[in-house]
Amino acid sequence: MEQVYYDWENISNKKFQSEMTLSAASDNNGGVMGFTEDFKTLVKTAARKQFNGDADLAGQAGVSQSAVSQLNNNKRKGLQLETVGKLLDAIGAKLVFPGDEPSATIRRTGANSPVDTISDEDGENLVSLPVYAEAGARPGLLELSDVKPLFSIKIPPEYFRRSDMAVVVDGHSMEPTIQNRSIVGAQRNFNFVAGELYIANIPEEGLVVKRVLVSADRETFIFRSDNADKEHYPDFRISREERGKIIMGRVVWIMYRY
Repeated sequence: MEQVYYDWENISNKKFQSEMTLSAASDNNGGVMGFTEDFKTLVKTAARKQFNGDADLAGQAGVSQSAVSQLNNNKRKGLQLETVGKLLDAIGAKLVFPGDEPSATIRRTGANSPVDTISDEDGENLVSLPVYAEAGARPGLLELSDVKPLFSIKIPPEYFRRSDMAVVVDGHSMEPTIQNRSIVGAQRNFNFVAGELYIANIPEEGLVVKRVLVSADRETFIFRSDNADKEHYPDFRISREERGKIIMGRVVWIMYRY
């Protein structure tokens, strides 16, 4: 079964970055449905977040605006292969066949930290770590003992020793540092360092991952997204007294393509 790997990380000068795997799948009637629906989602999301609407995407892809608009409005029942190819090229997608899927990668949060690749060949050298929640998806995380993990991942022992919790990042607020659907590992017992990444449980907002700064008078903590779009991802502030109740852990590593 062929796959399309949506390689946002290698797209330059774009507002929106993420990654997506599109795969063909059969519906209950034996028809191929998965790729078609995922392709529609891909085009619709790209038109809205990576480009300035349907017309911009169509223009850069060299296809008619009506083809994109009808596809996004579920009115287009079929597209020529050439049109599909032009749209995928404009968005920045590439075909990946079975056995050629990108390996999972993991790195520490430092700016110059090396990236380690996790492959099946590592096998017995990897350690299993449960992933408990999604940052960016409500509600927030309760005590770990009160919830079941979503799933488990396998990571190198040196990363396992540095962390005691892991969550999925759902959303684009921390891009390009943390891509949508990445996993972050965190330490719950930590010394606070301003400017680092932290997992926080915000009342009425749920779990978030943000960069936390401190005001000049050291009385206010500023939660900041790395995404430059401050209209959609503005700063928010909490008092010094609230910090201890809200910040749950310091992010120590980021995992992609798990």
